[in-house]
Amino acid sequence: GQLSSDLLINSRGLDEASASQWVSLYWASFTVGRFLTGIFAGRVSERRRLIAYAVGATIGAILLALPGTPFALPGMLIIGLSLAGTYPTLIGMAPRRFGPDHAPNADGFTAGVTSAGVAVLPGLGAFLAARIDFAVIAPFLVAIGVLLIGAYLLILRQLGQQAAE
Repeated sequence: GQLSSDLLINSRGLDEASASQWVSLYWASFTVGRFLTGIFAGRVSERRRLIAYAVGATIGAILLALPGTPFALPGMLIIGLSLAGTYPTLIGMAPRRFGPDHAPNADGFTAGVTSAGVAVLPGLGAFLAARIDFAVIAPFLVAIGVLLIGAYLLILRQLGQQAAE
């Protein structure tokens, strides 16, 4: 969300007004995604939701990385819908995963890592864009999405091995 205006204006050639409208729609899709997270919270397992969020965000990033705007703009909306549920799902599952005594610590760690990511990743994306080209923002997001999926699958594998022991 933080770099999307720069991407749309400097790489995709949209005028500022159109880019602003699409950025607003991104944040609206993020808000809709939060509502949908609440609706699906009791119906779909946390594990499946987190995988769906990561895959959805990566698919959206891939669409955003395609040249031009026909796929990029819907890709932004998919990213917003997909990312919206990740944080609340992680916070909501802490009491079951870590117990009521350790859930506040887990939530604090989650909030801290999230804040660090929000601070560092857009800065890194902007650094790359300034040094290479604004078009690099979208592949950067794809790489982050792939890393997110890989990290989560690695965690699930680790948890599976620990449960078997």
